[in-house]
Amino acid sequence: DFQSGELLQILKDHENAVMDLAFSPDGRWLASASQDNTVRLWKRSGSRFTAGPVLRGHENHVYAVRLFEDGGRLRVVSASYDHTIRLWDTASGSQLALGRHENRADSLAVGPDWIASSGDDNKIRIWDYSLRPIRTIRSETNPTGLAAHADGNRLLAGSLSDVSYEMVNIWNVHTGRLLTSYTGHKNLTKAVGWLPDGTAVSAGGDDNEIVFWNADTGREQRRIVGGGPCDRTARTLL
Repeated sequence: DFQSGELLQILKDHENAVMDLAFSPDGRWLASASQDNTVRLWKRSGSRFTAGPVLRGHENHVYAVRLFEDGGRLRVVSASYDHTIRLWDTASGSQLALGRHENRADSLAVGPDWIASSGDDNKIRIWDYSLRPIRTIRSETNPTGLAAHADGNRLLAGSLSDVSYEMVNIWNVHTGRLLTSYTGHKNLTKAVGWLPDGTAVSAGGDDNEIVFWNADTGREQRRIVGGGPCDRTARTLL
């Protein structure tokens, strides 16, 4: 329970570490991505969850998952170290489409009519809701931790690059143009997100810092120093 901190339920079925979690837009479904190469769906009834379909097909660890609605149908998209992005039907658990990266894929974001994926090939790939390719954005960094802005145009990307790990970029999804960069980090930036007012948030490295910065200018507004690294941002706050 978010208010009291009481543990309500433990969901057990995965056979290895869980790498990502995502709720459906209506909050009725939860998806979990795991190093056991599967995505599991969990249906919520009140405050309880019951096991739903298991999505099998990935041949390596699944590092990212998102749920979205397409024409009234609930879909799942997943990204894996097997270099693939896969689209699934939640009702049947069947795979609908497959897209490929040239290396491991580990990050996803979903916009109003597009999907973004990234991985170790230094590319952000933009797909439509049927996983048909729209465009490829080439980055000098290794983009990770993608986050879509509510305007449907901007995409925030952290970095795992050994050369430019301090650079966090904002891209225009529809043109592929780099809009703004923040360069104040001193380590990896695996966690990124947006505040409701459009402020960009980035973190995720061993510098133990979360930075809030202006998305138009790249200027830092606030910095929080914590006691340990941050790998993810809480999507429910963004």
